[in-house]
Amino acid sequence: NRAIINGKFMIVFFGPVLLLFLNTYLFKGNNTSFLLFLIAAILFFIGIGLVTIFGNVPLNEILDKSNLEALSKVELQELRDKFEQPWNRLHTIRTLSSFISFVFLIIGMLYSK
Repeated sequence: NRAIINGKFMIVFFGPVLLLFLNTYLFKGNNTSFLLFLIAAILFFIGIGLVTIFGNVPLNEILDKSNLEALSKVELQELRDKFEQPWNRLHTIRTLSSFISFVFLIIGMLYSK
């Protein structure tokens, strides 16, 4: 988190959210495309943005606060058990949200023609 959360990252991370909602607004005259783009924007915001902010970042902070060199094998395994399953679940949510949002965008583009 210390290395990656900075101004440039925030632009790259939140830029698509803003652009997705702007795109949705620009297609307000096309009911089908508007709805598909709105679903894509909301899904992206929740599934990527909020899951990362409220799920992955706190897990990263737990890992960052841990002195891995000072932990015993048992403590390392406990930390891994605490970290790995939630991280993988959250990453799966982010991956599926991203993919499904992309599919909705493609379908929305097809309906806009």
